[in-house]
Amino acid sequence: MSTFYGKQKNGPKGRVIPSEVIRTENHWLIGTTWTKNGSTGNKYSITMFNKGFACSCPAWKKCKHITAVEEQLAYEGDYST
Repeated sequence: MSTFYGKQKNGPKGRVIPSEVIRTENHWLIGTTWTKNGSTGNKYSITMFNKGFACSCPAWKKCKHITAVEEQLAYEGDYST
């Protein structure tokens, strides 16, 4: 289950992962944050930035939370590369 969380104006706290699915550069959803539930019940925030996505989970590479947001956006509209 995802939740629209609003716009974030500050930079990411973690690493920004470039997207191979969504063209994030100059995208109208830059700064938007979604929440996703982790496998252990933790909630993670995924934010779109100009260069890709950042997730608040402890993963240091592309995680399933970012992939879920990309898939959601690709399914809901033509945001793919």
